[in-house]
Amino acid sequence: MFPGRSRVRSNVPETFSCTLECSRDVLVYARMFPRRSPVRSNVPGTFSCSLECSRDVLVFARMFPERSRVRSNVPETFSCTLECSRDVLLYARMFPRRSPVRSNVPETFSCTLECSRDVLLYARMFPDCFC
Repeated sequence: MFPGRSRVRSNVPETFSCTLECSRDVLVYARMFPRRSPVRSNVPGTFSCSLECSRDVLVFARMFPERSRVRSNVPETFSCTLECSRDVLLYARMFPRRSPVRSNVPETFSCTLECSRDVLLYARMFPDCFC
């Protein structure tokens, strides 16, 4: 259906990165299966896996390179795993006014279970669509 477009491997979670590839997959999945997905494809605010979280993670990585596992100059290292969620939440706690993520409200941080579940479900359902 979408040959050669996605870098996500359903059996390799490490390849799931919060970049354009994944955000596109999540949104496509959300549009195709609106009842299954917690992400509203027409409401960008519910999809924190994109600009909001990535911005926080990269800002945190630039400000505190020794504390972050994300290399701010290597987007490929930014994956929606524990490392990034930790960075986002730390940044949110340190700079609550700057971050759209509420550190004490996990639901506002869709970069974890919600988005990763959608991407991996999509990848499993359409394995031929992934490069």
